[in-house]
Amino acid sequence: MSENINKEDRQLLEVIEIIDNDDGTSEIVFEITDEFKDWFKKCFGLKRWSNKRFQKELVEAIQDYIEKETKQQYCAELEYNHHLMESVFEEEIKEIIEKDESEKKD
Repeated sequence: MSENINKEDRQLLEVIEIIDNDDGTSEIVFEITDEFKDWFKKCFGLKRWSNKRFQKELVEAIQDYIEKETKQQYCAELEYNHHLMESVFEEEIKEIIEKDESEKKD
């Protein structure tokens, strides 16, 4: 959405129900106040309320959020795996060095 929503505006949009469909999709039922509609129309330069536009913007916002969360989770997993691999190799390298040093002593 093109403008940030402040805390008061967020409270003007309430999820009433989430319906899980048999095909794996979900429907979200909202209670939308007139104040939220006014904010939304102003935000998107609309003269009148548009359910279609609201749905479009909401779907895009949810998709963007999921994409962002997925990327953050992927990056966190990569970083974890990198550190895990470093620690595994660090132990193996220590063992190789210790073995080599003990062989030199013999």
